[in-house]
Amino acid sequence: MRTLIVDDTRLNREVILNFIQNYTPDLQVVGQANSMESAIESISKLNPELVLLDIELGDGTAFDVLEKLNQVDFHIIFITAYNHYALEAFKVNAVDYLLKPVKIDEFVQAVQKVKLKGQNGLAGILKAKNEIQSKKSELISVSTRSGFESININNLIRCQADGKYTNCILSDGRKILSSKNLKEFESMLIDRNFFRVHHGHLINLNHVLSFNRADSVVQMGNKEEVPISQRKKKHFIEEMNLI
Repeated sequence: MRTLIVDDTRLNREVILNFIQNYTPDLQVVGQANSMESAIESISKLNPELVLLDIELGDGTAFDVLEKLNQVDFHIIFITAYNHYALEAFKVNAVDYLLKPVKIDEFVQAVQKVKLKGQNGLAGILKAKNEIQSKKSELISVSTRSGFESININNLIRCQADGKYTNCILSDGRKILSSKNLKEFESMLIDRNFFRVHHGHLINLNHVLSFNRADSVVQMGNKEEVPISQRKKKHFIEEMNLI
């Protein structure tokens, strides 16, 4: 199995190489990389079947590597000194997650898992990668007075103008005051099923509960009512495909 070792520390790479040579000789080490950029280059050129991947690489992380690749068609065993990346690692369908200093028996077992996964494992990796990319596209960064906060647009019920600022109302009841104006939010979300029903209101159509034609009011999932301007009413009805 063609194997690439990625770690920013030479000693760590040598330890893993020694493990392979002495305990898993059926792995063929085709290269080594010591940074995010060299890992991306090596994976693209060498087409490994297995990547033994450190997470913190100095110029980036293992997740940056995966994000920048056109496809992830190889098995991954993460080898790291940090346990707080475990959840994110298994979201990308890692075969195993080994903590440094790596124990020989754990390393051998992890390699055995790779062999058992076979081609089905590779398909799973591709599927997980696509799911992560999809979830990532649902995140937006909201600029605040103190910095920024990343939120999932599926949890964003509506945006309401507050002078030059915008209040973002979330499904968990939180309200985030953004330093961006409502028009900026409209430009960012107009293609993601959001609709500006009023000069001061931008709503997530997925969170609409009901619409009162007579009062021109829409009720959102959090029970709040939002007015719809007469100018926007016809377009709103079309967007909602109301009969």
